[in-house]
Amino acid sequence: MTPAEPSTHEATRLIEPRVDDTLAHYAVTIVPTVPSSYPRQIGLACGDYNVHALLDAFDIEYEAEPEPPRRVRLFGLSFVTDLRDALARHGVETAVRHASELHDESRLALLRGHIDSHEPVILAIGNGHLSRTRDSALARALLGHYITIYGYDAGRGVFFVYDPYLEGEPNEQLPAGNVERTAEEVLRDWGGPIYYRWIGMDHVYLPVSAPSPGR
Repeated sequence: MTPAEPSTHEATRLIEPRVDDTLAHYAVTIVPTVPSSYPRQIGLACGDYNVHALLDAFDIEYEAEPEPPRRVRLFGLSFVTDLRDALARHGVETAVRHASELHDESRLALLRGHIDSHEPVILAIGNGHLSRTRDSALARALLGHYITIYGYDAGRGVFFVYDPYLEGEPNEQLPAGNVERTAEEVLRDWGGPIYYRWIGMDHVYLPVSAPSPGR
């Protein structure tokens, strides 16, 4: 499966706790602008949905590619370079990077560092999350997918993620994204399906910089 005014979230702020939290408040860090909505994907177009959401966060109107590749046009299948090129076409800078040589703690620090620098991060993952309540190791080993991280809570060890495959409305108390994933889940999924290792896509990510004013 490899598709308004900007929100005025502060980079770091206090969020009211859920009923199961033991602390009175917990600090979270999110990027300054987040999408206005998190729609569920149609077909296999998870890459396109992640691009749309990022452009929405940056208050940029999406313009379709005049002549998309047949695999995109017919099936919605996107390579990681397609996402990079689609963002670049709208004046949004990113680059395809790899974290395969890093240890897990360094990978987590890398993701948090990009969020601290106000950069959402697209991850190419293995998608075992067949629904909000069902996870499949077999699906994760076979299915490629894209998600975007918009924030994290280091104290609770979770990331705030937009996963366009998920059904239903997100928890309204989430400060960004439509689901929260633990650091362990992010690391596990980020390894990707089996074939990612064969094509050099394991631990691929794209940090996304907001366009400069006036672009």
